[in-house]
Amino acid sequence: MNDLQSASSKAIATMATACKAEMPTTTKAELEMMDNRLEIMSQAVKTLRPAFDAFYASLDRKQQQRLDVFGPRLEEEKADLIVAGGYRHSRLGEWIFGGVTRELLTASPVCCLLSH
Repeated sequence: MNDLQSASSKAIATMATACKAEMPTTTKAELEMMDNRLEIMSQAVKTLRPAFDAFYASLDRKQQQRLDVFGPRLEEEKADLIVAGGYRHSRLGEWIFGGVTRELLTASPVCCLLSH
């Protein structure tokens, strides 16, 4: 578990470098920013993947199923609220990749409290 926490912290730090406060002013610059973010996200996944795979392999079948399925977990935990951050990304980025906030609002089986 410590390996997964360490890898997760490193991946988060790597991804933080891709999140600049200023938004690009041109479509070309926006695409370049998205390309850079994808590259950094790929690096973060490569950092996290081995530790996650080892952690996942250490779980029994029931634990793996709980980790794999979001919906039944809400049911199992009797959760009636999801609290999450809602962040606005560029229209182009949302068009290409979709938006988690929109997915939560349209597909969540329970109430959501979102904050920006």
